[in-house]
Parts: sequence; C-alpha cells; structure tokens
Amino acid sequence: MESARRRYPLAIAMTAGWDSRLMLALTAEFAANVYFFTLVYPGSGKNSRDVRVPNRLLKRLKLKHHLISYPKRIDDSFRNIFKRNSSSTHVAYCADAQAMRDFYPADRICVTGDVAEIVKNYYGNPNPNAEDISARELAKLAKIGDHPFGIAELQSWISSVVDSHGVGILNLFCWEQMAGRWQAHIRSEYDIVQESFAPLNCRNLLLLLLGVDESHRSAPGFDLFKQIIQDSWNEVLAVPINPPEKAGLKQSIIGWLGSAGIYQMIPNIAKDFVRQVLRRFT
Repeated sequence: MESARRRYPLAIAMTAGWDSRLMLALTAEFAANVYFFTLVYPGSGKNSRDVRVPNRLLKRLKLKHHLISYPKRIDDSFRNIFKRNSSSTHVAYCADAQAMRDFYPADRICVTGDVAEIVKNYYGNPNPNAEDISARELAKLAKIGDHPFGIAELQSWISSVVDSHGVGILNLFCWEQMAGRWQAHIRSEYDIVQESFAPLNCRNLLLLLLGVDESHRSAPGFDLFKQIIQDSWNEVLAVPINPPEKAGLKQSIIGWLGSAGIYQMIPNIAKDFVRQVLRRFT
C-alpha cells in the first residue's frame, strides 16, 4: 500500500463496519492525503449508521468525510453503457456506478476491504471436514437452488478439495465461490467509473491470516482484525464498529430498498406514493 500511495492518490469507502475500519487503520501515516467517502442511500440519509459512524470517527481524527449522493434517477444513456460494460451486469448497481461517475474523483484509486469475508468465516463454522458437508448444503449457502447439474458439480468440487492444506472447506468455498466470484464481478462492473485495489486480495496473505485460530477470526469480536487495527492506529477504535442501527420505519424501509438495489428500479410516481403512505405512519 505504501508504494501505491507514493504513486497514486487513494480513496476509501467508509461504512460502520470492520473492513473499512481496517483499511482506515492501515493509512495511519498518510491519512490526511486520502479521500474518505460514503455513498448515501435514499431514505436513510445522514441518520444511517453507515454514514453517521464514519462521519463521527473522521471528525474525531480531523479527517474530511465526503458524502456522495445517490441519484434520484438513472440516466438512460449511462444505463446502456453500464449494461454493455460487462457480460452479466447487475442493473441494481447502476445507480451506485452513476453516483461514482458524477462525484467520485477520477484520479483516486479506491482501497477496499473486499475479500475479508474469507478470513472472517463468512459461512459460520469454518472447519468441517469435506465428508461432513453435502453438496446440497453448499448449494443452499450459495443460493443457487438444487438443480441436479449444480449439485453434481458441487459434489465434484467437494471431492477435489478433500486435502485443502488446512484451510476449512467453508473458508475455501467462500474464497472460490463467493468472494472470488462476487467481488470480481462487482469490480468489473465498477471499473468504468473507478479504479480499485484490495490489499487482502493476496493468496499468501490470505493463507497467513487463515492460519490464525478461527476463534480469533469470528463474529462478534473479530479479534484478529481488532488487533491489527490496534497495532496500526489504535485511535480508529474510538468510535464503536457496527453499533445498533437507529432508524424509524420510513428510513428502515427505504434504506433497505436502496441498499438491496430495488429503490432505483421503482418508477418515480410509485416512490412518491410510497413516501406519502409511510409519512402517514411515521
């Protein structure tokens, strides 16, 4: 990261969570030169935990926090470009990408905490033996249904990783089938508006971190990440990570629709109707 900093100005997308807090801690020696930003989803605004927490923290650290507004509507021309950029785009991410096009500084490389899920035991119990988990269980975790072809391929995958060199099969499944596929897809969709770099996306580093006992890599404490943060820049722990969300019914519903990628797909006239209905009950 240090060599990248010397050559390129960096940016970090801040939320209330562990991954962005870790990335912040790693910038201790040059944080004043980093562009810290948060995408503000509709309905939640500045009251959202993912806006409120980093805003409070960065103020405490005397660092500027940039808020990027979610677009009220997607430009048809941009949607067409976005859909052509990748062979299988998620239209739900189009509004996020448009916001980056409009407000994100083009000269910044975004440093992300992507693939941290592999280390944090995303699928829970990290170390069952291959023979202790079925292809149908993996299909359920991956939310791909139970088509015979998919089940057969997952069974073949299980057979191929019986000797996983000490890496728990669910960690490996997350590495190959969730983080590796999902994160790569997201990055390929955003590359028309943002260059990015994930420090954790390194095989040797992941193997090193996975060598730490799973009890120190699991929720709720994530002791490994906490220790790295303390050793790098202890002050960034002054504000709680992922505190309970504080939001009314209206903010919760609209915020969920936005973060789930549904809000921008709803016609404006329907959005106005939903706001009016919610206003009567909030």
